Amino acid sequence: MDSRIVNPDQILTTDVEKWSASLSNLYLNISKPCLDVFLFAKKLSESTGYEGPAIMLSWSLFAAVMIRLISPPFGKFVAIEQELEGKFRSCHSSILDSSEEIAFYKGNDWEEQRLNSSFNVFINK
Repeated sequence: MDSRIVNPDQILTTDVEKWSASLSNLYLNISKPCLDVFLFAKKLSESTGYEGPAIMLSWSLFAAVMIRLISPPFGKFVAIEQELEGKFRSCHSSILDSSEEIAFYKGNDWEEQRLNSSFNVFINK
């Protein structure tokens, strides 16, 4: 393989699995809340008029903006975690690919040190 994709095994296993699970849950995570808000607003407008749903929707919008401003960047954290996990998996796969050379040149101490440092970076970040 060429070196355009750094961790192809990571991409083919973990990333594709996470992407397909997110895609399959997308319909449920969007349609159900929208339907609930619509039905609740309709029933609320029947009993209180249109100012009730307007206040409810403006409060929901305000709360969403405040949560967005306060919450940490979880997407960035997940991307960093996946990158470090990919590097750790890459160390393992390189050991599997070149195990005979490692044994012949007695590079087990160096490979163990490299693997442990990759694991410590993955755990500590």
